Amino acid sequence: MATLDTKGHEAAYLAERLVELGARPWIVDIGLRGEPSVRADLAREAVLAAGDAAGDTSATDEREQAMTLMAAGAGRQLQALHASGRLAGVVAIGGSKGTWMATTAMRALPWGVPKLMVASTVAGDLRRYTGHRDIAFLPTVVDLAGLNDMTRLQLARGAAALYGMVGVPTPSAEARGVVGMTMAGVVTPLATRVQAGLAERGVEAVIFPANGAGGLALEEAIAAGRFSAVVDLALLEIGNHLLGGICSAGPNRLSAAGGGGLPQVVVPGAVEFANFAEASTVPSGLRDRVQVEHTPAITLVRLTAAESAEVGRTIGERLSRSAGPVEVLVPLRGFSAYDRSGGPFEDVTADAAFRAALGESVGDRVALRELDLHVNDPAFAAEVLAAASRLIPQEVAA
Repeated sequence: MATLDTKGHEAAYLAERLVELGARPWIVDIGLRGEPSVRADLAREAVLAAGDAAGDTSATDEREQAMTLMAAGAGRQLQALHASGRLAGVVAIGGSKGTWMATTAMRALPWGVPKLMVASTVAGDLRRYTGHRDIAFLPTVVDLAGLNDMTRLQLARGAAALYGMVGVPTPSAEARGVVGMTMAGVVTPLATRVQAGLAERGVEAVIFPANGAGGLALEEAIAAGRFSAVVDLALLEIGNHLLGGICSAGPNRLSAAGGGGLPQVVVPGAVEFANFAEASTVPSGLRDRVQVEHTPAITLVRLTAAESAEVGRTIGERLSRSAGPVEVLVPLRGFSAYDRSGGPFEDVTADAAFRAALGESVGDRVALRELDLHVNDPAFAAEVLAAASRLIPQEVAA
């Protein structure tokens, strides 16, 4: 994909390199203004028509509307090609506008389809382009404004990268159960022990990072039927959504498994804080809170008792609507590596408020157990594995 009015020759060069490698490329035009400089296999008019069929959006001006329709149309065209078995992978080239349209279109494709963005503009957080999709980026550093020694090299590498990804055979599925699992760095000891214990039972855990994109991807994978059960060990995305942190997974976290009736083992790991970027990005109203510089690029902010109660209430209400069996294990001695006796996030009042709100809202159909352990204690991991053994059907672990 490329805007053939501004990146036509570059797109043609990349397509030629794919042909040399043995591929059959289709050039898709997502240009908006000038005349295409090369011929497209899928013209912009057809792409726009598909976008118009998808319905208008809340675009604020004509340019934004055109970009939105083009991206939607390209996404629908990619979906159609993939559904018909004619799409093995997609590579796009672009500057700022082209990158936004192309990656928006790529997000319409399912996980596992190779997606590569060769971009001259990759500044800032890439999540605004990738969302929670598996899109790879190749930054060109130089602008894609004409063919020269440097752009030819990067375009050729883009062609080789996509061809290589497409050529990787899909690993054969093993005859074992598969569960979706979450983790975060501050509950790594718990997650590592649980993953190992599940593997001993013949159950494979696919682990999603609780970083916002990971939670969204987990919910989508559950809805797509990829898992037979869920072991949720990190729920920090709930508090991030409440406080506007950078790791929000939106308002529907903890919904798909319950709606689908999947067995769930849930641990409120890392629920006591919200994530922000560098300390300077923490909202002014939160700067007087206890903070931890988790990395130079991530600042954690402690939740108050009232906010902790709201998080507990939210988790309880969502789990109470579950159609399948749910067991919640609550560690009384702290929810993360920072929330323990003497730790920077130790706050017995806030933790108690969380537990009280969770208990009041979770309902009678959910089994809730409080354990006098820290979330990262080996004994707590053993309790989680025991709960998984009770809830995960035997045929899954067979």
